[in-house]
Amino acid sequence: MWRQLFNDPAAEANATCWDRPFDFLRQKWHEVPGHLRVDTQDLIRLPDDELLAFWQRELRLATSGDLYSARGWYHDKYLSEMKGRHLVDFGSGLGFDSIRFAEVAEQVTCVDIVPENLTVINRVAQLHGRDNVTTCLITGLESFQSLPESYDVLLAQGSLHHAPAHVVIPEIQALASRLSPGGRWLQLAYPKSRWISEGCLPFHHWGKVTDGAATPWAEWLDLETVIARMAPLKFEPRESFDFHNGEFIWFDLIKRNSR
Repeated sequence: MWRQLFNDPAAEANATCWDRPFDFLRQKWHEVPGHLRVDTQDLIRLPDDELLAFWQRELRLATSGDLYSARGWYHDKYLSEMKGRHLVDFGSGLGFDSIRFAEVAEQVTCVDIVPENLTVINRVAQLHGRDNVTTCLITGLESFQSLPESYDVLLAQGSLHHAPAHVVIPEIQALASRLSPGGRWLQLAYPKSRWISEGCLPFHHWGKVTDGAATPWAEWLDLETVIARMAPLKFEPRESFDFHNGEFIWFDLIKRNSR
């Protein structure tokens, strides 16, 4: 039924590609955001000293100055809350959040669909001496069975609004079912106000505006939609707000029960 939402040839081509969603998304997301977008297929060829210097520079630039309001603020806000916790970072990219929070967390599991992204994270974690960082590669829905049976915090920093609902909801259900009761769900997405200001484009076109020409999808989310996608699991909001000049929206939720 969802394909009936489309009415142009580009959308039909896009819809066909979602028959193999992880393969489709993998074509884009070896290009990951930091201070600038970089390709992890290039980074894995760097020697250790160059990779570490690049990573540390990008982390500094991505979390300070004008970009503090994009990423640095939640590092400061949540670092103490990660102490002794098991964090799952879904769509972990270059590991800026994972390796930062690994300073105090008991365990950090980085989850991504692109093996090169996880290779970079493994190397950087080792170079930082973070032996509490592990990785999990997602090749399909069956891979979610390899996730930890339970954990305390789920961080999805921009990874759950880049595919249609029929792709994302099974992922959300798998992630939310393993989050411990009382656990935290921290998610970054794009707000509806941004979508409106950028022309109310179809989602298969809007991705090109938000994240570059190769981006197959981007959609806005609000608190009601995020909570509804977790049903019948029950989550309550602690906070939800737009930030970084309205470019992003943040969701901070608590899981109240297992069913």
